[in-house]
Amino acid sequence: MRQVSGASGLLAVCFLFVLSVPHSVVASDVLTIGPGARPAGMGDCFVALADDASAAFWNPGGLPFIEDRLSVVGMRTELLPDWGGLDYWYGSVAYRAGRFANFALSYTSLKSPEVPFFWGPDDPDDYVMFAPSERVLLFSYALVPLDNLGLGVSVKHVHTEEMPSDLSDTTDGTASAVAFDLGALYRLPHTAGSWDAVLGVGGNVQHLGGDLKLDGQMYGNPQEWALPSNLKLGASYRVGKGPALQTLFCFEYNRSLVDDENSLYHSDEPVYGLGLEVETSITALAHGGTDAGELGTRDVIAVRLGYVHDDEGDVTGYSYGFGIGVEGEIGSLTFDVANVPQCCDLTRPWRYGLTASLAL
Repeated sequence: MRQVSGASGLLAVCFLFVLSVPHSVVASDVLTIGPGARPAGMGDCFVALADDASAAFWNPGGLPFIEDRLSVVGMRTELLPDWGGLDYWYGSVAYRAGRFANFALSYTSLKSPEVPFFWGPDDPDDYVMFAPSERVLLFSYALVPLDNLGLGVSVKHVHTEEMPSDLSDTTDGTASAVAFDLGALYRLPHTAGSWDAVLGVGGNVQHLGGDLKLDGQMYGNPQEWALPSNLKLGASYRVGKGPALQTLFCFEYNRSLVDDENSLYHSDEPVYGLGLEVETSITALAHGGTDAGELGTRDVIAVRLGYVHDDEGDVTGYSYGFGIGVEGEIGSLTFDVANVPQCCDLTRPWRYGLTASLAL
C-alpha cells in the first residue's frame, strides 16, 4: 500500500507525475500522510497510543485519554527534499471535557511546487505550469461508554485543486469530498512488579463514506475518485517508574480497503510498523526518580526508533527521532524531530513538530 506515512517518496512522485499527465487526476494523497513527528520517529505506530491532539487523525477513540485538558500538535515537513517541494503542514487542537465530551479540530495542507500540466495530449508543448494542492478540515468527537474504552468519530472535508481553473468552461478544477473515520482504543493500566504499565489496543477505519468529486465535468462526464480508505490496527505497551524512566513498545498493521485495482491506493499487501520510545528526565534522575507531583517543572528527553515495512510501496527501513521539552503542573511543551525512510534512493525527509498541553 503506497502510504505516505511510510512511503512518502513513492506517493509524492506519483502525485506529481499523475498531475502532469493529460486528463489524469489523483484522489487525495494528503489523507495518507501520518501527522506528528513523534509517531514518525516510531515507525508510524500510533493507533494504539493516540495520546495527544493528533489522535484526531490516528484514532479519535484516544481523545478521552489525553492526559491534560487541552492538547495542541503541529508538524511541518518537506516530503521531497530532492525536488524542493511538496510542503506539508498539520495543526490540531483537542479538548478533553469529560467522559462524554471530548473534541478535536485539525487542519492539514499539502502543496506541490509548480509542475507542467499537459492540456493537449497530442502536443507536448501544450501545457501550463500549475501547483496542485490539497486541504483537509477535520472535526472529531469521542466518549468513554465503558471504563478504559474510548470510541470516537472524525468527520472531514477534503478540498483539492486538481487542475488550473481557467482551462475548461465546465469545471473550476477543484474537487471535494466528505468522509469519516471510526476509531476505538482500549487502555488497561496495571502494575508489572514494581513498575507501572499501560496496555493499549486500538483500531481505526479511515476515510469512509464518500468519493472525491470534481466540481463540474471534464469532457462531458462527471469525475470522481475513491478516497484512500484503510484499516489501522495496533497494540502498545508502556512500562516505567514515574518521570525518571518510561519505555514504550508499539506495533501497527495498516491495510488498504480500496477495491478498485486501478486505484493508486489499492494494495493487496499491508504496511507494518514497529516502534520504540524511551523517555527520561535528568531532573527526575537527579532527585532519585521522585514522583512527578513532587518535582514541579522538569525536563523531558525522549529517544525514538521505528521500523516500517511497506513491500509494495518499496519502503522498508528504519525511522528515528527525538523529543526535548519541559513538563510541569500546568502543562507541557515538547519539540520533536524525526527522520523517515524514503523509496527510490531519494533523500530521507525530516519532520519537525511541536506538542503542547495545558492542564487547565
